[in-house]
Amino acid sequence: MGSDASWYLRFSRTDRQVFWVSPGVVPQLENALYVETDWTLTTQDVGEYVRAEFVRKRRS
Repeated sequence: MGSDASWYLRFSRTDRQVFWVSPGVVPQLENALYVETDWTLTTQDVGEYVRAEFVRKRRS
């Protein structure tokens, strides 16, 4: 999922993408921010999974 997340962000027409992943995938999602710099990432542990939410930065 981590490497796929970059594609979802690149071609998304929405300003928010949410992924439910295992904790081991979080570093890959964080790496996606180096490629897709128009997004911010917040994570929240929910049981054995992590809710990762990407939000597109406002364009100025």
